[in-house]
Amino acid sequence: MKKLIAVLLAALMCLSVLAACGGSDGKDTTKASESQAESTKEGESTKEGESTSQAESSGNPEETYKAQFIMYVANDNWPHMQNVIDAIKELTKKELNIEATGLPYTLGGAAQQVPLMLSAQEPLDIINQTTPVDYYEQGFIIDMAPYEQYLQGTINDVFGKDEVEASKRNGMLLGFFPRMERTHRYGMAMRTDILKEVGFDPETINGDIDDAFDKATEIFKAVHEKYPDMTVMGGTYNSNPACNQQHTDSLTDGYGVLDNYGDNFDVVNFYETDYFKKAAEYAKKWFDAGYIQKDMPTNQSDGYESLVKAGNTFGGCCPMKPDSYAEKRDQCNHDMTIFYWREDMITAYNGSGYAIAGTTRDPVQAARLMEFMFTNREFNDLINWGVEGEDWVENPDNDNQAMYPEGMTAETQTYHNSYGWIYPNQRIAHVWENNEPNMYTEIYPNAEKDSHRTKAYGFIFDNTEYLDLIGALNNIRDQYWYTIGAGAAKDTEATIKTLNDKMYESGLQTLMDAKQEALDKWCEEHNVSK
Repeated sequence: MKKLIAVLLAALMCLSVLAACGGSDGKDTTKASESQAESTKEGESTKEGESTSQAESSGNPEETYKAQFIMYVANDNWPHMQNVIDAIKELTKKELNIEATGLPYTLGGAAQQVPLMLSAQEPLDIINQTTPVDYYEQGFIIDMAPYEQYLQGTINDVFGKDEVEASKRNGMLLGFFPRMERTHRYGMAMRTDILKEVGFDPETINGDIDDAFDKATEIFKAVHEKYPDMTVMGGTYNSNPACNQQHTDSLTDGYGVLDNYGDNFDVVNFYETDYFKKAAEYAKKWFDAGYIQKDMPTNQSDGYESLVKAGNTFGGCCPMKPDSYAEKRDQCNHDMTIFYWREDMITAYNGSGYAIAGTTRDPVQAARLMEFMFTNREFNDLINWGVEGEDWVENPDNDNQAMYPEGMTAETQTYHNSYGWIYPNQRIAHVWENNEPNMYTEIYPNAEKDSHRTKAYGFIFDNTEYLDLIGALNNIRDQYWYTIGAGAAKDTEATIKTLNDKMYESGLQTLMDAKQEALDKWCEEHNVSK
């Protein structure tokens, strides 16, 4: 948020924290980026040695432009990794006269390296970020609004102009969210075979959402008794229900939210909500009973998918979507059942996601590459599934589905990420076999229509003036939130109180009041009845 989720998402959250290592040159870089944008708007080339106006043409460079983008992968050592990188370069050169080199990183690797690369002024063109205003202030990304003429397909056809306008900050276009599912439904993927062994029917475990925690406790207890040496709930530091804000409108940063699926306009402190307290109390019971991974509060490397695949973990939590059952089966190498903690919700984009890096040598070419990444099917297939004919083939029974070539299996795959949720536009790519062929064209859109929609849909809080405060709140939150969420706090109630007391002492109420004032003004300007 993904995620959100989205899972994005443990490593992406780490990336946003590590972005604070931007160095003292951040503001100078921002000014350079703004100057670069202005010169391009005036028709001046940003590539050294060129004098022709790219802004007044299609943008196609006279000489091949060398671009670099961050390429998220599930495994940074795929046997066919170089084949895929070379195929992407060949494709973008043919279509754009741009040789786009993907720099492969796992989520954790990107979280550590990308901020350092940007701080060191290494030439990058496209990155993915979760804190747009913070990244812009540090000069890590630029405003894409001056280059919208090169992004028309993405703006009008992929997202829709209204959606893009709603995501802007003071007129600035800072990012495009991955075109994944729009609904946010937090859940837990559980091994179906074990679930059946301990007496639960996968078809009926999702009942009344208000009883989810009690039902989960029954399941966890049965699994632990049957497999005492197995971790019941595993994953990274934020992979638990108490660290889930998917059912709130986070109002940009999560400090002051609209609770209960955004069904009202009252800004509240998430860490004082009934849901957070309930989730924390249950987490404490589960941790003390031995159900939760002991090092979850500090684990930043091993997602639950790899742990389940290794055979020593029953399941884990993350934001879910309509086809998560198939995606998690693919990632975990087991048939997985999805158990839900909350219902679906949809909010407006907030400008996080794919952005043009502040260290790009030519923002026009970066914008053209961005457009291609969001509108070209072959690119999205390549980055996710690999080279057609080598790593995957079309299903002969349905040309909208991808599958392994004959003789290849999940154990012998040469390149296979199943990371569509973090790539630019999975909705135009092939779906993997065993998923419904109409997953992206019908199932996703229908799920979005049926989701809870925040009443403040279209409202984006501009927290630019509060970045220092948010940084302080982040530091306080991180001291307690993940320990509380994993159930590892010695005294949960006292720890929650300490967390909230310290945040209020640092100015949380000031931020919440500013959000309420801005939201009230937005309602008045848009004739929204409260």
